[in-house]
Amino acid sequence: MVDKNNQSLQSWNYESTVQTAVITANNSVSYEYGKYDSKESKWDVPSIENAVDQFYATNKTPIIAVPSRNFPTFKIPYQTTNCSGFHRFLGTSALNTGVGTLTVKQTGLKKSFNHRWQHSGGTNPQVINSLGCYTVGIGGVIQSGKPFQLEEEIAWGKIEDQSTLTALTTAPIHPDSDFNLFNGQPTVTLGATSLSEVFMVDFSAKQNYTTSKSADGLTQSIFLGNISEISCVLHAVFEQNQQWIDMIAKTKQSLVVRVKRNDDPTKYIDLTFGNALILKSAKSGQAFGNYYEELITFKAESLQIDFSYAHDANAFAVLYP
Repeated sequence: MVDKNNQSLQSWNYESTVQTAVITANNSVSYEYGKYDSKESKWDVPSIENAVDQFYATNKTPIIAVPSRNFPTFKIPYQTTNCSGFHRFLGTSALNTGVGTLTVKQTGLKKSFNHRWQHSGGTNPQVINSLGCYTVGIGGVIQSGKPFQLEEEIAWGKIEDQSTLTALTTAPIHPDSDFNLFNGQPTVTLGATSLSEVFMVDFSAKQNYTTSKSADGLTQSIFLGNISEISCVLHAVFEQNQQWIDMIAKTKQSLVVRVKRNDDPTKYIDLTFGNALILKSAKSGQAFGNYYEELITFKAESLQIDFSYAHDANAFAVLYP
């Protein structure tokens, strides 16, 4: 009798050399991305796609040609307990007296990482190891009363499939061994003005990149470009109209969004959107209702992450090399 697989798992670890497997044996060290809501978190599985060109012979017979393979990106949503996802996207870190800062890596390459997906617990485990991975997009939602939800978009260069790999029996390590979530009312500051009415913030940022396939089409090299499309949307029921004035004036200001730990409000993550400009302000409300919700959309020139929470030097060196 064949038992069905009933356990899914995803984990990661930084590579020492690009496209070189780090998560190899069933007892390899790997790390969880974060925590998960079983009702909302769905995982994409890294996969390839065969590109197809179709043409017709003189007798109108259709012919399909397969010129190469595509390596589509995949997304990982999770509830973050730390800033390792931002590090995979931004690439540069600094630690000073317990407070960490993550910014865009300007020289050299960001660290690539392995991504391990497995479906196990049955007779025939399935394992896929993606090598040469880079986080090329990041986004999230900070909403009052809900955990900080983050999502990474990952591009990759090579895949090892289930025919050659064994499933992990050693559980992935949770980053910093800290399972506390960030949630609660986001604290938002625009320039010198505190926007206390904001109850939800959603944001995203992407990195431009190009790829170059190998001659056999089995691997691709990833060349990273500029980080672009840094945007942020504030959701609020505003009592003041200052935001409208800022939009008309085309004023660039620093936009800082702080999300706090649910167990200790002195621990936080600050997202600083540098030189943020209001693109538009839209209001909508229920007919004959009580309030009008306002959505303010920003575009920013830079993204910086500052954080303060419990971590030790060894964990920091692994997660933010």
